[in-house]
Amino acid sequence: MARQSIAWKLIGLCFVGCAGSIMALATLAVWKGSTSLSQQQTAALEAVRSSRRHYIEKYFTIIRGQILTFCQDHMIAEATADLGAAFRAAPGQVSDAAAGQEISGALRTYYEGEFGKRLEEAGHPNRGADVYLPASEAGRALQGMYLAHNPYPVDQRHHLDRA
Repeated sequence: MARQSIAWKLIGLCFVGCAGSIMALATLAVWKGSTSLSQQQTAALEAVRSSRRHYIEKYFTIIRGQILTFCQDHMIAEATADLGAAFRAAPGQVSDAAAGQEISGALRTYYEGEFGKRLEEAGHPNRGADVYLPASEAGRALQGMYLAHNPYPVDQRHHLDRA
């Protein structure tokens, strides 16, 4: 009986040793596999990042070239100067102070009504007209003429070329 007991103990000891070895090997395999997968994913993400970086750098190189070309064009330089002068002269195009106040009131109504409604429909908070009203008189005059007094629907407002 003592021999049988020792035999079962030896068999149990071998079983525990084999099971422990299998568990250690499985743990090592999982760890090595996850490390390998992590390294592969890192390498793939780095390749994507490098590719995107190349495209973005190329895009900005093209934009820089266009800007340099446009800067050398005299027509664009004159148009830019004329646009600045026209912006500063916009309040003077409003015939009198009452008309200017009417345009500012219409712009406020636009921001409180139509614009605010569209903001809320898009899921954005409406923070009130004062946040959106331009600080400059020229900005208010132009936005009033091109937004509040624009006869075209919202998706066709770009058709108004003279206020």
